[in-house]
Amino acid sequence: MGNRDKPSKKKMSRIIIHYIDNRNMAKTITLKPLTKEALADLFLSMAMKEDDSQGAEKAFAEFYNRYKNYLYTVVLNACKAWTMYGDDLVQSVHQNTFLIVYEKAESFLQIEEVPFEQQEKRMKSWLARIAQREMYKLLRELKEEKENMDYHDDITLFESSDEEHKVQKSEDFLLVERALNSLGEKSRNILVTYLMFEDGNKKLPSEEIQRLAEIWDVLPDSLRQIKKRALEKVKKYIETYKNKK
Repeated sequence: MGNRDKPSKKKMSRIIIHYIDNRNMAKTITLKPLTKEALADLFLSMAMKEDDSQGAEKAFAEFYNRYKNYLYTVVLNACKAWTMYGDDLVQSVHQNTFLIVYEKAESFLQIEEVPFEQQEKRMKSWLARIAQREMYKLLRELKEEKENMDYHDDITLFESSDEEHKVQKSEDFLLVERALNSLGEKSRNILVTYLMFEDGNKKLPSEEIQRLAEIWDVLPDSLRQIKKRALEKVKKYIETYKNKK
C-alpha cells in the first residue's frame, strides 16, 4: 500500500522544483563557491536517490539554485525562433531539463584530473545538450500546430482557399525539415542557431558564438564555415529532391 502511494521520481523532482522556487521567494539564498569535489558530490548524491532520497533532494535543490539562471538564459535564446508558443515552451524545456538531470545524474562522467573550471564547462555543455534535445522533442510534438500557424501567417492577406497552395506549403515545410534532419546534430544546431539570430541585418551575438563553440568543442572562427557547409548541404538536398520530381 505504501508503494502504491509513493510518487514517481519524475513527479518527486517536479515537487522539489516547485518547493525550491517557493522557498527562494521567501528568503535570500546564499551559495558558497563550488569546488570540483563538491560538484562531484552533488551528482553522486543525486545518483544515490534510491538509497538516500533526502540527500538526493537536498543535492538537487543546491544544483538547481546554482544553475537555473544559466540554463534559463540558454533555453530562452534557443527558443527565440518559436515565440508563437510564448513562455510555455521555455518553461517546459527549462523544467524538463532539470528533471532529466535528476533522473540521470549518474550518466554525467566526472574526470578526476580535470580542474573544476573544465568540469563545470563540461557540465554546462551537457546541460545545454539535454535542453536542446528536449526542445526538439517538444517542437516535434507541436509540429502540427506550428504548421497550421505558419500557413495561416503566410496567407492571411490573400484570404486564399486554394487547397493546392495549402498542400504545397506543407510539402515545402516537410522538405526543409527532412533536409535539416539529414545533417549531423552539430551542423544542424549551429545552422539553426545562426538562422534564428541572423534576421535582416542582425548578427549572431558574441556570447552566443562562444556558447556554441563551448557546446560543440570547436573554435569560434570555425562556426561560420560549419554553418556555410551545412546550408549548402540543405540547399543541395532540396534541389536534388525537386529535380527528381
